[in-house]
Amino acid sequence: MRNSTKKAFSLWAALCMLLVLFAVPATAAEAPELNAKSAIVINLETGKTVFEKAADEEVSPSASVKMLTALTVVELVEDLKTPVTVTKSALRNTEGKTVGLKENEVLPAEDLLACLVVASANDAASVLAEHAAGSISEFMNKANQLAQKLGCTHTHFSNPHGLDDSNHYTTARDMGLIAVAFAKNETLLKLSSTPRVTIAATEKSAERLLTTGNHLISRYINANYYYSPAQGMCSGMTTKGGYVAASMVSKNGLSYVAVVMGASKSEDGLIQSFVDLKNLFEWVVPAFEMKTVVTENSPIEEINVKFSATNDHIMLVPQNEIKALLPTDMDPSKLTRETETGGTVEAPVEKGQVLGSAVYFYDGERIGSVNLVANTAIERSEVLHFIDKLSTFMQNSVVVGGMIALVALLFIYIVLTIVHSSRRKRNNRRRRRRPRY
Repeated sequence: MRNSTKKAFSLWAALCMLLVLFAVPATAAEAPELNAKSAIVINLETGKTVFEKAADEEVSPSASVKMLTALTVVELVEDLKTPVTVTKSALRNTEGKTVGLKENEVLPAEDLLACLVVASANDAASVLAEHAAGSISEFMNKANQLAQKLGCTHTHFSNPHGLDDSNHYTTARDMGLIAVAFAKNETLLKLSSTPRVTIAATEKSAERLLTTGNHLISRYINANYYYSPAQGMCSGMTTKGGYVAASMVSKNGLSYVAVVMGASKSEDGLIQSFVDLKNLFEWVVPAFEMKTVVTENSPIEEINVKFSATNDHIMLVPQNEIKALLPTDMDPSKLTRETETGGTVEAPVEKGQVLGSAVYFYDGERIGSVNLVANTAIERSEVLHFIDKLSTFMQNSVVVGGMIALVALLFIYIVLTIVHSSRRKRNNRRRRRRPRY
């Protein structure tokens, strides 16, 4: 009675765990409709893309180039306190958003980086590029090489600031990869998350007060765009590229990077890139969570055991747990598993011995894999093992052929012996019957 009560309690506990894991809350809202031509949202912890819109279509990058420019600068410039002299060549073709750098002005590289990342200054982008690589063209070669290292497959940038150019293109997917790298750089993320920065005066300029152009992290321009959990990263616009923006949100233990490309301005003057980003973040934060798909001690599959005098089967369990980023309102019926085992194992078996593997899928998408191990040790019966080996030996075709040949020889030997013995007996009888004189 006590055992049955324990079993019932165990079943009830297991059921409760399943209900907790797969409890279905109110249906999460659908992903928002966007004004942007293309967009992507990537979870930083897993690298999983949780949203995309036309993410592989070619677009003009606009100011999003500056994320790659900043990444290339911090890779090439070892000491950001190094003084940098502004040259006339670096200031060419930097119209648009600038901080008014002047020829022969000297600033530390870190101040120019702040002008680039916080104020999205075109002149600072060019000055840093020339300083970091010796020329802007060489800098762009290195920047494009870095883009390839990050996994970008359809990106080419012709200048460090993003002003429209016929040989200037990217995709939302590629910009997502660049944004992820930017977000993982503590220096750049911290700097781009700063709403205001003051740059010290130089011999050619009074101090500069820089204000971020990313309105998700600042209320200075329009409080309607503000989203308090947002951090970094960049924003801007060009005639060809439209409005672009990238930012990151960290909440409930998860972080997401979002990039929107080619947005426009609404009739009432709202910049839709910020509206889109805010809507994406407000959707994605409650839409997903990390769930434990399987724990270490979960029974997965039972397989046969040979040569054991005690157990004919052994249970396989996961070697470690699997966690995956899944919809908050996930459908448990869409969680599937494929296992691979030999079906039979020979004793002895050690506890924890790898005897198979399992791959888990959600809605057809692979979400994790794990080794399957024995949940207990099993000793080998030497008697059963010997009998099996003897049986196998006896079934060997060479052995069987040899046995048949031996039997045949033995049979011939017996026949010959009988014949020979019979002849001897006949000869003996004849000798006894022969008359003696």
